[in-house]
Amino acid sequence: LTHVRDLVFFGFHCFLVGALIYRSTFLPRVLGGLMMFAGLGWLTFASPSLARALSPYNMIPGMLGEAALLLWLIVKGVGGPAVRSDGALRYLGEGTKL
Repeated sequence: LTHVRDLVFFGFHCFLVGALIYRSTFLPRVLGGLMMFAGLGWLTFASPSLARALSPYNMIPGMLGEAALLLWLIVKGVGGPAVRSDGALRYLGEGTKL
């Protein structure tokens, strides 16, 4: 029962991270949408009977969204402005890793 509660919190986390990615300019919006979809999948664990009825299909959105974000960050990285240690902004080119 403890892992179910943990997955609900993780679902909120994924949904919020997805919303932030969707609104940002650092990453493609499709990654944000996938992460929000992943969060909804994990949130099905809030109801144990719903989670049992949808299992294992309720885990697929989570795996897809998180895998897409992971692969994007490994392959493409993040481009855009970055803050240097002295607080000044500098531009990181496309595909530059932070």
